[in-house]
Amino acid sequence: MNEEKLKELINATVKSDNTKLVNTIFYVVKQIIELPENTETSISQLLNENYTNKELFEINKYVGIICEKVNIHLEKNNNGQYVGLPYNIPFIKK
Repeated sequence: MNEEKLKELINATVKSDNTKLVNTIFYVVKQIIELPENTETSISQLLNENYTNKELFEINKYVGIICEKVNIHLEKNNNGQYVGLPYNIPFIKK
C-alpha cells in the first residue's frame, strides 16, 4: 500500500482534527508495515516522542484497527498474564 492510500485510510478511520494523533498513527503503521514478518515489538517501542496515557490508548486502538484493514495481524501473546498497559504489550507482526 502506498503512503497516500494509507493516509486516506487513516483519515477515513480516525476522523479526527488532531493532526498529531493522525500523523503518529501513520508513522507507527508505516513502521509496522516495513517490519519483517515475525518481528516482536510494541507500540511504545515504535514511538519517537512522549505521549499522554490518553493519547497512547488512542494510538494503540487505531493502529490495531488500521493494521487489520491492511491485513497485518499483530499477535499479542502474554501467556495469560497481565503485563500492563496495552501499548506496552509486545506483539509479533504476522
